[in-house]
Amino acid sequence: MSGIYTTTIPTLDTLADVNINETTLADDNLIQYDFTTNKWENVIPSDPYFIKVLLLTDDNTGVPDASNYLLGVDGQARQLEPQFSSDFDYNNTDWNKTTSTWTCPKKGIYNINAQVAFRPGGSAPANDLVRQTLIILFNGTTVVAKSQMKLNENTATNDMFIEYNAVIDTLLLFDVGETLQMKLNFETSTSVNMRIRSSNDRTFLQIERIA
Repeated sequence: MSGIYTTTIPTLDTLADVNINETTLADDNLIQYDFTTNKWENVIPSDPYFIKVLLLTDDNTGVPDASNYLLGVDGQARQLEPQFSSDFDYNNTDWNKTTSTWTCPKKGIYNINAQVAFRPGGSAPANDLVRQTLIILFNGTTVVAKSQMKLNENTATNDMFIEYNAVIDTLLLFDVGETLQMKLNFETSTSVNMRIRSSNDRTFLQIERIA
């Protein structure tokens, strides 16, 4: 064969069964097959879903004992604040700081992980006696999970716990619009008010969609 042979390689959007939507075309698009249209189409990959809220200032609850105590509802500095807002703030609107409530944006299975640091106030360790702690998760008004480790000491004797970190790690199914609140049950062996500690990432709630 003599001479110069040239050919044109067709672009992807000219091939059969491929539908590139130029109005939504953007950097880092993926090509995904749609069984409904029987075409390969460009899609925007979904970002991973996560949100973490953190107690930034100690919460002196003002009471030694409480049931279903809700952190951060007084509008003060002890609110649970969303983290990573400088670079990853696209999920912060799902958290209502005024009511300490998360609203589910998309149906799925979510990993719920939380820790709460209980430490009664008072100047002397002898007064810092933790008798009972419990984390309870509510979907609306329904209890959906409780912390795996529940501290419950005998009322007749003083325990030796100055501080106790309760934790919970569970998988829960949420539908769009359903809500999550983290509430606390606690009790001290004296009349000293319970304090929820904030420093060094001690008290937080994080939510991650896994499916």
